[in-house]
Parts: sequence; C-alpha cells; structure tokens
Amino acid sequence: MDPVSAEVWENKEVASGIFRLKLRPYGPAPRVAPGRFFMLGVGQGLDPLLRRPLGHLCTSVDDNGIHLLEFLYEVRGRGTRILSLAQPPRIVSFIGPLGRGWRLEVTPKRIMMVAGGMGVVPLYAAASALQLARPRPRVEFFFGAKTGRGLVLQAELEKRSTQFHPCTEDGCRGDKGLVTDLIKAEMKRLGEELERHKKEDKLILACGPRAMLKEVVKLARTADVPCQVSLEARMGCGMGACLTCSIKGADGNNLRVCQDGPVFAAEEVDWEALDESA
Repeated sequence: MDPVSAEVWENKEVASGIFRLKLRPYGPAPRVAPGRFFMLGVGQGLDPLLRRPLGHLCTSVDDNGIHLLEFLYEVRGRGTRILSLAQPPRIVSFIGPLGRGWRLEVTPKRIMMVAGGMGVVPLYAAASALQLARPRPRVEFFFGAKTGRGLVLQAELEKRSTQFHPCTEDGCRGDKGLVTDLIKAEMKRLGEELERHKKEDKLILACGPRAMLKEVVKLARTADVPCQVSLEARMGCGMGACLTCSIKGADGNNLRVCQDGPVFAAEEVDWEALDESA
C-alpha cells in the first residue's frame, strides 16, 4: 500500500495532552470501517523513521464540503509529541486504512460498549456507524478514565448512545471507581432482562488497557454474551511484516494485531498469555 499525502487541517488540544487531529487527504478520502487504523508519519524527513498507529475516529465534512479524516491521540512519547506540534498547512503522509474493524454486519438489539481511557476512539467510531443502522440498536456506553481529563468527547458520545455511563478513578466526574466495576454492577442489575433475550440479540464491544479487557471478557463469558475487543499494541510497520505486535491466539498460533486485528472476537485470544503491560 502506497503512502498518501494529507494536509493538517486542524490539530487541537481538547484536554491536557490529548489532541484531535483533522487531515485533508490529497485525493478522495478513503472509506473507513469502524475500528480500523492508519500508520501516520509524524516527523519531517526520516526522523522519526517509523510511523505511528492512530485509530480512526471519524470522517467529517467541513462547511465547504471538504472531507476530513479525524483522529484522537494522547501525547505519550517523542513521536506523538512531535505530531502535537504540527499545524496547518503542514503536510504529512499516512498508510491506511489498515487492519480488521468491528464485526457489525449483523447488528444485535443491545450493545454494551466499554471504553478505558483512549480506548474510546474505536468505540466512538462504532457508535457513530450504528447511528445509521436500521433498526437502530440500544447502545449503552460505559467510559472509564483515571481523572476527568480523560473523559473526552462526552457530549458527542451522549448523542451517539442510548445511555452514557461515565466513571473516574478519583471520582471527580461520574461514578467513582473502575469501569469494570460499573459494568459488573450494570450486568448484575440487568441479569434477568438479558436472560430474556437470545444470545444473538446482545453484544459487548470493548477497548482499553489489557487488564480491563481481561475483566470484561471474564464478565462476558459469565453472562454468556458475545464480546469483541480492540487491542492496542506497539507496531513497527502496521502491515504484518515486522511481527512486533504479535500475540498468542487461543489455538496456539500467533496473531498479528495489525492484520488479524486490532479487533478480535474474545475467544480468538489466549488471555492467560497476554502481556498486560503492552
């Protein structure tokens, strides 16, 4: 896949250290299924050499009819720090869209989305896509962050979900505690209601820290609810060649997060072997 050039249209800090980036591609904006990602060149020249993976947030249209690719990212290292300084009319290049996104070909009646921190990005994309589904499913969005700073896009998420449940570890916004505690209590409360629906009528989508995902998968198994997860991983190429992002699958074979994922059915992953620190 050849790189595509794009103009930085906007690169705005929406919370401390969290930026919303809008790119205007040179040429038609690609169609992007929710949950897929791009490899973005963050520097000028060959420093840094490697591109950085960014999950696709949405594709928008400005007042002049220009299609823009939007991303949300947090400054975590040198690469994203360099990217945060990019302002119009800076030119960057990207490769994508890459990977496999959410499997939403058949839409269940009830979807519970569980986001931890910047794991909100692919779930925002899924919630936006499901607004167009007919009949539209009931979407309950559970969003956890360490502090209120991390609860980005709340107003937009409230519009895209039937119910929105925020929580923070310090209790400054929403319920106090972990998002897994919140969904555990909600699933217990809704236990009888969930039992009245067929298994195919409900689905859990989750993205966030791996420790959070392990707990969500455990809860999904207990409740016998199908679950899909989007995994974050360190990537070198984003196209399956370098194997930097490999994880162990439930069948014992290696899975590449960049090509076999980043979205997986929960039963595809060997959760006992999964490194929580990645």
